[in-house]
Amino acid sequence: FVYVPNFVDVDVFIPPSPNFRRGGEGITILYPRRLYRPRGFWLVAEILSEILDAYPKAEFYFVGQADALEVEQIEKWLDQYPGRVRWGALPPEEMPAVYQQAHITLIPTIHSEGTSLSCLEALAAGNAVVATDVGGLPNLVINGYNGLLINPSALALVGALRHLLDNPEMRAQFGARGREVAQAFSLERWQSQWLKLLRRNLSTLTEPAPR
Repeated sequence: FVYVPNFVDVDVFIPPSPNFRRGGEGITILYPRRLYRPRGFWLVAEILSEILDAYPKAEFYFVGQADALEVEQIEKWLDQYPGRVRWGALPPEEMPAVYQQAHITLIPTIHSEGTSLSCLEALAAGNAVVATDVGGLPNLVINGYNGLLINPSALALVGALRHLLDNPEMRAQFGARGREVAQAFSLERWQSQWLKLLRRNLSTLTEPAPR
């Protein structure tokens, strides 16, 4: 086996310009993935009301496909918190602008996670990331350096969110360091790794068979 992690195009997923104000007056907490249990949707559901009630400027933005049960829950929140809970299913080309609007990105995976594309995109865009210590996520988030790495529990998630919401300087620091870490997973590096691997194996496969 040869380990070639996923990539992010750091020329497409970029932080906003210094004069751009993320999310206007509010603090946007982004969930940029499929709305279902393995990706941590119901973990977020456990803590959403607590965060919105405690932080009047906080808002949640869910971006991803959802099944009927998750749609039902989202629609309840849309009614309960108008303007503070948003949901959409957007094409990939619109995601760079979504990350630029966000302050904090949640990657609260429960299971079945590799080198998360969503996590890499959030890091490259300078978001402060909260991720669970599941699958390939510990390869991307160094706890306390470029984000917060937590166990997959509601208690840990709400604690991490409160910590970031109370510390804007930490959010900015994690965002800058996240961008730095994302460079190690650039598209160019991924292409180079694959080219080396393919050339090595293809040259072996095309050698004439021994007589």
